[in-house]
Amino acid sequence: NNGSGKTTLLRCLSTALVPDFGRATVQGIDIVSGREAVRGLVAHLNQPPGFYGGLSAHENLILANAVLNLGRKEEDIESVLRRVGLGSKQNTPLDSFSSGMKQRFALARLSLLQRDLILLDEPETHLDAAGLRLLQELIGEWKARGAAIVMVSSDLPEVMNMSDRIAVVWGGRIVGQFARGEVNEEQV
Repeated sequence: NNGSGKTTLLRCLSTALVPDFGRATVQGIDIVSGREAVRGLVAHLNQPPGFYGGLSAHENLILANAVLNLGRKEEDIESVLRRVGLGSKQNTPLDSFSSGMKQRFALARLSLLQRDLILLDEPETHLDAAGLRLLQELIGEWKARGAAIVMVSSDLPEVMNMSDRIAVVWGGRIVGQFARGEVNEEQV
């Protein structure tokens, strides 16, 4: 539900906000005292996803690669754009992309980052059925390489099959937790 604290949780984990209470670590590093180190471990898909609209998808990823000193090769950049279905649009300015294409671009950028913790804020937003399948595949690939993924969504039935564990947040607190298979769509 809106206003429950889901996005705030992600912003704290990404170190964009300092939490008012509680404690969290990423790979044993406190998110407050070790915020600079944590930033190098975390990738965050925001709503709306940020990018430079006048630049092409390819140029945006080249810029991210340079600014974040990722050391990715040209073929890595082209590969992630193809992977999300934007290979033929890689030289098109992002301002001309549909909302769904922008969301696919955000997924490409996350894939390029290859971080240990991936934070997804409403990742299913603007994705069609094929885009949702892509999201599910990418989550599987990220998990297979050892990344931890924290995803928040107001659409629980849509993301249930992508989750190993589900926590229900209300008023900034976790009020329920379930493992995959413990809850079904009819219960939500």
